[in-house]
Amino acid sequence: MDKRILLAVDGSRASQMALDYVAVMEAAVIPDLWVTLFHVEEAIPQGLRGEMEKTPEAFRRLKAMEQRIAQRTAKVLEGARQRLLDGGLDPAKIELAHQGRAMGLAKDIVFRGEHGNYDAVVLGRRGLSRVEEMFLGSVTNKV
Repeated sequence: MDKRILLAVDGSRASQMALDYVAVMEAAVIPDLWVTLFHVEEAIPQGLRGEMEKTPEAFRRLKAMEQRIAQRTAKVLEGARQRLLDGGLDPAKIELAHQGRAMGLAKDIVFRGEHGNYDAVVLGRRGLSRVEEMFLGSVTNKV
């Protein structure tokens, strides 16, 4: 029976460990695993975007920022895809998806997970202490 997993990736070490975990699961436990690699892109604040559209030079800088974000997204997703392929996953069972940050990182992941008909959502965990989580927050805990 096919299982679908949403795997949130950001290029971090914790994200890479989650990729390895999913590859092992597919190889040892769930042979019919379909994985969607999901990356939430950084957002350019709307106020800044509005200011940067006022002059041609600022508009060029805005477009350069958008291009850097798109390149980083492509690099993160392709790196994650390659790691799963190296772990033995079938390329046909890997989907790449991304979106701009809309509601906040955790909420965007949860929204995609709930509306995408996934069996599970997988995230890496940084390993923060309880005190660090209290002050810094944890996307994993929020999800």
